[in-house]
Amino acid sequence: MVARHRNIEDPNPPLNLTGPAGQPCSEEHYLELMISYAQEPYVQAIESGATLTYNGYDIMAGTLMEVKAVQRDAATAREAIRRVGRPGMHIGDAATGMTAIGKMAASEPVNLLRPCDGRLVAQMCEMKVNDDQLIRVPHLLNYGSHIINLMTPLTGGIGGGPTGVAVVSVAETLLGVVCYFASYHYLSITHIKWTNNSDPWGMYVLSMTGQAMARNSHIVWTDDPFCVNGAGTVENLYEVAGHAIIGSVCGYQQHGVGSTGGNKVDHHTGLEAGWQGEVGLATTRSGITREKANEIALQLLLLYKDTFNNPKLGQPFHELYNTQTITPRQEWQDCYRRAKETLTKLGLAFTGGPYD
Repeated sequence: MVARHRNIEDPNPPLNLTGPAGQPCSEEHYLELMISYAQEPYVQAIESGATLTYNGYDIMAGTLMEVKAVQRDAATAREAIRRVGRPGMHIGDAATGMTAIGKMAASEPVNLLRPCDGRLVAQMCEMKVNDDQLIRVPHLLNYGSHIINLMTPLTGGIGGGPTGVAVVSVAETLLGVVCYFASYHYLSITHIKWTNNSDPWGMYVLSMTGQAMARNSHIVWTDDPFCVNGAGTVENLYEVAGHAIIGSVCGYQQHGVGSTGGNKVDHHTGLEAGWQGEVGLATTRSGITREKANEIALQLLLLYKDTFNNPKLGQPFHELYNTQTITPRQEWQDCYRRAKETLTKLGLAFTGGPYD
């Protein structure tokens, strides 16, 4: 797999690097959860979630418990891609690691994260770095790993409204180039109240920032749909789809998905992540322009905007999937088919999907 720079309205479809995206996960279902992502046909790489316990004990930052949990979860991600027959799949990060010590503990090519995998180096809002983040950089450079510049600009925060946050997002990307030597850049726009980016402000920042960097740089970067609604709801799939369509025509590779704004343990699955990749592919194959993408996104917004203040949290992974066969239960597949029918009517041309 080769991730390259994408242009505005690029005819080449985006890759889909996805997973629990740093969201809270239980250790009980973590392997099955990661398999649910790795097995999706429209997923090309996975990112880990953040487990909260190690053998039932809370994980404390900067302790042996953090190191052991990170190593367990990195090994679990490797096991997940092996079980689905994709052992060479890229793994982006060991999200359980809260400190440089934790992140670096995942570096071990046989059973944990390989040089071909990645680790996040984050910025604090806005455009702030500290020694804990910077310490990771020389280690990852020496290990030969991909450094991922994580940016979480806040709409409604220091950057103000969407125009200001778009400028901040570009600046944070440049900071990641200069300070982190990043291989690729991960833009995770976050609404200061709803912790999502599927709202009009978030979509504006996504669009304007993406076009600016696609036109004026050669970097590789990704976007993630953070949604107020949870897995198991059709509204979640509409949020993901709107974000995937805008991202596809504005120069991004795909990344994500954050369901329930990353606030509920295990309320995320492989289905909505694979759906993101499928929508991105359909967008490029359908020749969707920016004008058409905006039209579709506005139509989808009408279907979920009333949930911003009262989100539908959905169900946890073990209720939405058969955890023995790692397949979505019928009601979750029905939501997928309903969302796909809606997107088809709005102008996307899909090929065969895993749950048709």
